[in-house]
Amino acid sequence: MSQAEVDLCMGRSIGTFGKVEAGRLRPTEPYTWEMGAVLRLSEAEFTAVYYHWHKRYPPRPLRETSLPLSSTWQGLIERQGDMAYMSDSGSDLLMHNQLFAELFPSKQAPLNSAEWMLFSEEARDFNLVDWEGKNTGWLTVWAPRVVPVIRNAIDLQPDHPRLLQIQRRIVDDPDLEPLWRGPRAAYQSPDADIRPIRHSVRGYGHVEIIFTSPLSTPLNRYVILVFQEGLNPPGEPGVPESAPLTQRS
Repeated sequence: MSQAEVDLCMGRSIGTFGKVEAGRLRPTEPYTWEMGAVLRLSEAEFTAVYYHWHKRYPPRPLRETSLPLSSTWQGLIERQGDMAYMSDSGSDLLMHNQLFAELFPSKQAPLNSAEWMLFSEEARDFNLVDWEGKNTGWLTVWAPRVVPVIRNAIDLQPDHPRLLQIQRRIVDDPDLEPLWRGPRAAYQSPDADIRPIRHSVRGYGHVEIIFTSPLSTPLNRYVILVFQEGLNPPGEPGVPESAPLTQRS
């Protein structure tokens, strides 16, 4: 496509795109989105162009894409030495490894990670503890970080049916509703979070969360959970180590 054809497709004066390419005209953010769509840039290409022009990463992908159940990604997740899974833009799980399934008493990975953390009896009664090993951790430690992530995802995809379904359940839940209605948290991403957890096999411990996205499908999430035994998080030696699993209530 020639520079003039780009201008015609975007409804701009002939010569506009040439000035942008030559650096003589600074593009606005709306122009960048429109240009990315017209040129059919890949997500990686669009991210690079957007960062070059605006000195920050785009707040959302150029287009919503879904990751097929690729044997390459599945193989990577299966070979991962820690718990790992891939979810889509609505937090539905696409794939996971066996180590992740072993986290749960049922040995079954949930269909949706956000719904499981917020509403599942398995999560509330067993897996999601606080730093003292109490089962209130799903509400005091986990939910205050999960709810803002759902809110941010809805900002990017305001019509996403799965996210809106989760929002309705949050608002209808008397324990979670104050987190949604209250002051908006500045929290953005679980990447590098360290949270207490109870593993069905390994007992009490904590996980460090590695949270990232493929460049080609940035609405999908590749999550690694690095488990370490003991409830005291790194850098907080004052928090007591967890007792053996059999001594916990």
